[in-house]
Amino acid sequence: MSGALYAIVRIRGSVKMKASLRDTLRMLRLTSVNHCVLYQKSESIDGMLNRVVPWVTWGEIDAGTLAELVEKRGRKGRQRLDAKEVREVSSKILQQKSTKDAAINPVFRLNPPSRGHKRIKGTYPNGAAGYRGEAIKELLKRMM
Repeated sequence: MSGALYAIVRIRGSVKMKASLRDTLRMLRLTSVNHCVLYQKSESIDGMLNRVVPWVTWGEIDAGTLAELVEKRGRKGRQRLDAKEVREVSSKILQQKSTKDAAINPVFRLNPPSRGHKRIKGTYPNGAAGYRGEAIKELLKRMM
């Protein structure tokens, strides 16, 4: 197990989806399209992601993109974070590889990506779904 931190974004809705897949997305806290969550890479997360590949995209997030995501989309309840809180929360998330003890909402609500997706149903590089690796930061910047 490496210490990578995954950013997982839901890209498709739940029309014509099996109940077991809907439950898997609910366990990942991805209840709506364009929601993003952060999880540490593990075998259980990889197994869940392999089940829901057509509905999500994911990749490793770096410190700069994480700080920008927390600054623009991080919330404590309904309030935005100030600059000091952004630094504290970003460092906590990077150290602990989780949003659990960072005292923010675990789900980041994003905008649809500017210039859209290439294709929703295809897997990455030809479409939007699936594992992106480092290219997730470009998608996140277009969605913030």
